[in-house]
Amino acid sequence: MKENNKKKNPRNSSIELLRIILMFMIIIHHYSLYGNFVFSETTFLNNVILYLSILGNIAVEIFVLISGYYLSTSDFKISKLLKLLFEITSYSLIIYILFVITGKTQFSPTLLKHAMFPIIYDEYWFATTYVILYLLSPFLNKLINTIERKQHLNLLIIMSLLWILIPSLTQQTLYSSPVIEFVLLYFIGGYLKKYQDCYLLTNIKVTKLITLSSIIFIIIRVINNCYNGILDYSFLKRDSIFVITIAVGIFCIFSKKTFYNKTINKISPCIFGIYLLHDNDYVRNLLWLEIFKNSNYQTSKYLIFHMIASVIIVFIIGLVIELFRNKFIQKPINKLFDNFEKKLQNDVNNK
Repeated sequence: MKENNKKKNPRNSSIELLRIILMFMIIIHHYSLYGNFVFSETTFLNNVILYLSILGNIAVEIFVLISGYYLSTSDFKISKLLKLLFEITSYSLIIYILFVITGKTQFSPTLLKHAMFPIIYDEYWFATTYVILYLLSPFLNKLINTIERKQHLNLLIIMSLLWILIPSLTQQTLYSSPVIEFVLLYFIGGYLKKYQDCYLLTNIKVTKLITLSSIIFIIIRVINNCYNGILDYSFLKRDSIFVITIAVGIFCIFSKKTFYNKTINKISPCIFGIYLLHDNDYVRNLLWLEIFKNSNYQTSKYLIFHMIASVIIVFIIGLVIELFRNKFIQKPINKLFDNFEKKLQNDVNNK
């Protein structure tokens, strides 16, 4: 029975568990970022809450690394693209309609248009960039699978020099965009997948040491800034060498662990839905400003407890809603998309 489950759920539960942890990190990041915290007196605890934004940056990098790791050996599917677009649009449109019905926002043709086409109007920056990445994936995969190992490594070195090392050393970002950032991470993920004998994967103790050293550096820097009332985020940006190092290190550590857990593999596919729900513009303000009222706790000794409880509640509610939406909305539509792709493939084969 266990072997059958493994065949139905071939993905490594260690990486699926990592996805779940990353979503908690993302929610904590949003708690900190959108909580409307305005501290009249900057205390150590206050600064720590604000510095929690780094968790979101690390999580985003790892999410894209995971995508590169899996997608670099997968075929592009129209059905998968349509499923992805439908999931994003269904959340965007349903949430907007509910907010109009409940009087939380007024109807507007412009806002309706944005809700109907969230990718075009960049309603979710991560989702928009991810869709672009998926559209580019066949061409990125072609490059990954045809270039030699040395060329692949040189490509990573050049891109890392331009968009990680130089910004980290000079605090000046060369012309860039989330797409370039995601492509670089995709290439790193693809490299780790293709070359399982690479140094970071075969010398995991060294990888752990490098990762831990970067984490300790950031902690020391944050503690020093907090005690001195300094809010310096320059070393916490997504293009920071320390953030990238931690992200790659954590991914390598989790990818080397292999196990199967049915519950983890059932929860993991819901992660993207939890993101689409809680980071929607309308829901975001409702959650952090009206329901949890984060800023009311900014001087409270219960601030940390409030954050932990809020994050857990958001995750659980998001999970329940996504399980319901997936069963009654997404799955029936997925069948249509699968049938469409089969028909399309048959037509191509018959020509």
